[in-house]
Amino acid sequence: MGLLALIPSRDWFYGAAILGLLIFGVYERQHLINEGAAHEVAALKASSDKLKAETAVKTADLKARATMAEQAYDKEHLLVANQPIDSVRLCLNPHSRIVLSPGAGQVAGNAGAGAGPGGIQQVPAGNSSIAGPDIGGMLDALAKSADQVSATLREFQSR
Repeated sequence: MGLLALIPSRDWFYGAAILGLLIFGVYERQHLINEGAAHEVAALKASSDKLKAETAVKTADLKARATMAEQAYDKEHLLVANQPIDSVRLCLNPHSRIVLSPGAGQVAGNAGAGAGPGGIQQVPAGNSSIAGPDIGGMLDALAKSADQVSATLREFQSR
């Protein structure tokens, strides 16, 4: 305690003031950090709410478009399904043949290509008195399959 008596009281006052300023600085620094974090959280919440609102609007729009596309698909599919199936018969002519002339051979650079037909001779017209097999069912199945693919593609395009 003898050494402390040598320090004048004015130095004690300055030391206490410096120590008080240091403590205040630490407190103020922590307060500003907490305040900045609160502002950042508020800004992130506002941004998140804005994005959620925009997402909800876009989702509703996409759902409406998807519903319209599905309804158009169903309408088109019902329209195609209700069409009558006609009988389609091939005309046969037992005396006609398709004769292919030999191809010109391979062209240099097209090593993998086979020889194509050089020319096709004319085929006489079919005789309608000889009825061939009914291919209406096969054509109908092919048409329905093509319509299904086409309707599906249109639905995806309209989404």
